[in-house]
Amino acid sequence: MVIGMWTDWIPAAVLVAIITLVGGIYATKKTRQSAKEANEINEAELIISTLKDDVKELRERADKTDAKLSGQAEQIRQLQQSDWSLRRYIYRLIDWGRSLGGEPPEPPSHLNL
Repeated sequence: MVIGMWTDWIPAAVLVAIITLVGGIYATKKTRQSAKEANEINEAELIISTLKDDVKELRERADKTDAKLSGQAEQIRQLQQSDWSLRRYIYRLIDWGRSLGGEPPEPPSHLNL
C-alpha cells in the first residue's frame, strides 16, 4: 500500500534513481570503512613485523654480548690465577733471600703486595 502511494506521485525512474543513489552512498561508505580497516590492519602488520625484526636484532646483540662477557670472565680468571702464582713466587723468593742472610729491597710504591 505504501509503495502504491509513492508510485502515484513519484515516477518509477525517479524512485529507481533514489534507491540507486542511496545504495551507492551506502556501498561507498562500506567500501571506505573496509579500506580504512584494511589500512589499519596493514599498518599493524607492518608494526608487528618491524618489532619482530627489532627483537631478533636485540637477541643477536645480547648473544654476542654474552659471548664477549664469557670470554672476558675467562681472561679475568686467568689473570687472577697468574697474579696469585706470581705473588706466591715473590714470597718464596723473599723467604729464600732471607734464608741466605739478605734482606729484599722494598717493592715499588705502586705495587700492592
